[in-house]
Amino acid sequence: NALNDSDWSVRKAALEAMARLPGQGLAGCALNDAHRCHVREAALEAMAKLPEQVLAGHAGALANALNDSDWWVRQAAVEAMAKLPEEVLAGYALKDSSSLVREAALQAMAKLPEEVLAGHAGALANALNDSEHHVREAA
Repeated sequence: NALNDSDWSVRKAALEAMARLPGQGLAGCALNDAHRCHVREAALEAMAKLPEQVLAGHAGALANALNDSDWWVRQAAVEAMAKLPEEVLAGYALKDSSSLVREAALQAMAKLPEEVLAGHAGALANALNDSEHHVREAA
């Protein structure tokens, strides 16, 4: 089984290949790959390709991925959350230490309905004062 291969690059390639196949509910299986952030990132990218109703069932795993030690993984989690129009978990990432994750969170939030986005007015106002210009632009 390529998803259990001892080489991280094989595990990553297997996830990327499986993500291209329709109807694969595989994605959560590699989020616990403690050895390589690239495998966890690929798992999240695969999850983002799942149908919205299937992805919604993984909201807890997406939220947990926001606490990953690797900013690439956190950014991939935010981007996956953006596929859920009613999802507000992206707001938690606005306080991330990586400006790229904060920017991705703002881009995800821009896709939310106005009535949901209105609930994050304070967080959006704070983002306008971010130290990074690309985060301020996204706000």
